[in-house]
Amino acid sequence: MSATRLREGLPEAESASAELERRYRERMAAIARRRLTGFERAGHVFGMIVGLGTAAWLVVAFLQHRADGRPAALVGIAVGLAFALGWSAFSFALLRGGTEDQRVHAEIRAQLIGLFTMALAGLMLWAGLAEPDPARGNQLILFGLVFWTTMGLPYYVARLVRQNELRVRSDVLRLELALAEAGEQREVRP
Repeated sequence: MSATRLREGLPEAESASAELERRYRERMAAIARRRLTGFERAGHVFGMIVGLGTAAWLVVAFLQHRADGRPAALVGIAVGLAFALGWSAFSFALLRGGTEDQRVHAEIRAQLIGLFTMALAGLMLWAGLAEPDPARGNQLILFGLVFWTTMGLPYYVARLVRQNELRVRSDVLRLELALAEAGEQREVRP
């Protein structure tokens, strides 16, 4: 079959039937959703415990020092608390469900890590600019930039690669099923 005939036949083949949609959804679920292994469960339990412990530590630090009245420190405590509680809730939800959807859960994880690292890097920049000692200020700014490029950026790039891989697999699967349905329809016709 030539590429032109294949391209011309695709719009007809893509008119999805209920059976095609059901098969597509089942195979996509098999590709994207997987059960957590024992090691992954242990990792999520550990992450949840660390997140709750960090949240408790941040609350105690705030109550004891009140961040010494510095706005950047108050915002930093709030960002850390939000991240720690968000990570704990995310880990709990994964443990409760027992499965991980590589589309949804990867996006949540990437947003948690990405937003946290961007907020923390922004706080370091803010604190660096507000620092009266230029050497210390430059050190804080540099640390914020290094933190973002070593922690946040690689995670975003990895997420983009995973999401694009899933998108390509989904498109290929949709084409395979549409072509299979078109072949089945042709066989039924006299």
